[in-house]
Amino acid sequence: MSTTFGDESGEAVRVPARQDSTAREPAAQDASGASCANCGEPLTGDYCCRCGEKSVDARDLSVRHFVAEAAQELTSVEHSKLFRTIYAVLFKPGFLTAEYFSGRRGLYLKPLNLCLAVFAVQLFAYTAYKQVSTYDIGRVMETQRQLAQQWKLKDADILARRLEGVAARKRITPEALYESINEKWNRNASLVQIPQIVLLALLLHVVYLFRRYFIEHLVFSLHFLSFTALTLVLMWPVYFVLGINPTLLNMLVALAKFLLDIFYLFVAARVFYRESVGKALLRAPVIFVGYFVIYIIMYNVAMLTALRAATRP
Repeated sequence: MSTTFGDESGEAVRVPARQDSTAREPAAQDASGASCANCGEPLTGDYCCRCGEKSVDARDLSVRHFVAEAAQELTSVEHSKLFRTIYAVLFKPGFLTAEYFSGRRGLYLKPLNLCLAVFAVQLFAYTAYKQVSTYDIGRVMETQRQLAQQWKLKDADILARRLEGVAARKRITPEALYESINEKWNRNASLVQIPQIVLLALLLHVVYLFRRYFIEHLVFSLHFLSFTALTLVLMWPVYFVLGINPTLLNMLVALAKFLLDIFYLFVAARVFYRESVGKALLRAPVIFVGYFVIYIIMYNVAMLTALRAATRP
């Protein structure tokens, strides 16, 4: 339907009739009156037309549906971000960072999520079993004692004597005091991860003479630290067999891990920063030494903070 008017020249102008306002209204709401639990949009079927969330019904609560959905998440090419990301982290140095800033982000886990998840797995792996516990004050004192005997150092048991005095003052056993320190140390180790990431990004920002955005260095550091933590998780069976002790074999394993991280950092820097071999060779050791110093500082901050908290009156 349309309406005809005359313009100034006398010619007819055809104007379309205004559509009924009901034509623009959304489809009728489901008879049940249900709305999407995710965004509140009225539901007209099993899936929300705004956000795509599926409504929950009795079929979704069956064990069969749960297992099938989990299998689909793990095996579907569309949802295999985890495996694709882990493969890239381990075998393609610098690739993930380059992909992130080229705009291809949907295929991989986000850098911060990846880094924190790997850190959490590493922390669990090296604290769940005492044989490979990294954050164990008793093991630290035993290592100090063994090194002192090898190098014939004096007063190597000062920390042990002080902790025994604190335990006596608190009227608890030294073992109970050690457990309290270890618990606080584990918690502190998880808290210092964020400062460690930021400090490494700042180091990269300085090394590259402020020629790139800080966020670029931050993402690069997240991916590099994800690699170092992930390879440490994969080495857990080795330490499960060997234990964490200051033996020659353990030192060789640690040296191999150290060289692997240096090589990875060198290749990753070349791939992402697109620099020559000479510049990468000059910068990579500086970055790694700086990272190592940052790690040692954060490690000791977490330990000393735990000691102070557990031994104060």
